[in-house]
Amino acid sequence: MTTREYILTQAKERYEKLKNSDIDIVRCTIDMSKYSKKIKAKIFYNHLFYSKLPEEYFENILLNKGYMKIITHVNYNPRLIEFLTDKNKILSNDILSSNYTDYFLKILDNPEKIWEGAFNKINKYSQYLLYTLSLAYHEIFMHDLEKAFLSIYESEAKTQNFEANRHAFKNSLKELEGNFINIEHDGKNHIVSFQNPSIKDFLIGVVQQDTKLIEMLLNNIIYFDHFFNLFTYETIKYFNKVKIDERLLSLFSIRVKENFSMPQACIIKYSNVNYYQYCIRHTIDRLNSTYTFFATKKTDLLIEFIKEKMNKIIEEVFTAYYSSSRITYIRLFIELELHVVSNNKELFEYFKENIHSEYDLKCLSLLNENIFEFRTYFDSNKSTFVSSVESYLDDEVNNIGKDNDGRDSVDEVEQFNSTFDANVNLDSLNNKIDELNDYLESEADMQLEELKFERDDINEEENYIDSMFETLQEVKET
Repeated sequence: MTTREYILTQAKERYEKLKNSDIDIVRCTIDMSKYSKKIKAKIFYNHLFYSKLPEEYFENILLNKGYMKIITHVNYNPRLIEFLTDKNKILSNDILSSNYTDYFLKILDNPEKIWEGAFNKINKYSQYLLYTLSLAYHEIFMHDLEKAFLSIYESEAKTQNFEANRHAFKNSLKELEGNFINIEHDGKNHIVSFQNPSIKDFLIGVVQQDTKLIEMLLNNIIYFDHFFNLFTYETIKYFNKVKIDERLLSLFSIRVKENFSMPQACIIKYSNVNYYQYCIRHTIDRLNSTYTFFATKKTDLLIEFIKEKMNKIIEEVFTAYYSSSRITYIRLFIELELHVVSNNKELFEYFKENIHSEYDLKCLSLLNENIFEFRTYFDSNKSTFVSSVESYLDDEVNNIGKDNDGRDSVDEVEQFNSTFDANVNLDSLNNKIDELNDYLESEADMQLEELKFERDDINEEENYIDSMFETLQEVKET
């Protein structure tokens, strides 16, 4: 017996006999990133074989190996394959056999509409969970998702006067997993994400058309980054964002300022670890997100709010060792013209002996370009600045590797020498970069040999797929 995950889950909730049955119903959670082309091809082949579509539709799929374009499409998904091989849907929509492959690929390019039917069939609390997940950037820890979901779901239960199901979160995960969402475990936490990017695209369309839904989400956000992941006020079309109107912009501004110290739920998996961690976001990053969001609609109250925060965090920013936060602060500092009313010596004093990254070198250039008195200060303390840059280079030589090829540092130091008439020696860093390049070239040669073997495997796999689809027409002809 096979059935859709969400249908099976709903049935088990409704029918106690099925729920308590000793029959082992095997659940297959689809992670398409782990499916080989051969497996995808078999799924597609089987749907075509049993579709009862007229023979000329198969001929079109076989033409110029159209099936291979479908199998390798980034949005390949069994649900979409099933929909697009349904004889009744194809014929009732007057899809000509000569356009079948093109129609197939067009839907795969923009599959949002396909999700509408499935979305309307799931439980209401599962719909709220999907709305909640759309607020996240990509992935989110399950325990954070639960808190965000309950804030929205319980608020709606009160507003819409329905009884909240105390098992709503758990039940919605069961209903959605494998069709709408993926759940993985990284060894430390459970992580939830959309099963396919097109699901979020579909939800953006749903939210965009419902002002009350937008207002409800804004009123119940509990993580600061969720304000900026889904919404925009840009007047031009912003891909993958919900545009809010003038009235909601006021609500957005109030909510952001009132909840500026909210925790964040943004997570990331760094290349050197196998588990997810919270993104590092300083106060300056929050201020910059707020300022950028209101790029075309800045108010005096908003500017004063940001300026007040900026004046309080200067020590925090300059003790954030090896961070891009410093250049973010300097850019915003200049944009808000704080250098006009501030005692800038504190900034100058910090950079004089604290060059720790290429970002700090960029800061020196910005200060020189925008604050008149900086050049005078620099010339009076040039030897100290140069020593600080040389000390940074000594550290940088030891940090050269696959994750840091040193080129940005070379560019910035060369710019520093040119701008400030300095002569910081780059020989040690360039020699280290040359060594890294030699190593990477030898490693690339080894990988090329491995790829030759992989290419043989790929050719074998593609030959298998070609042979399988060639039999499709033969079978139909018999």
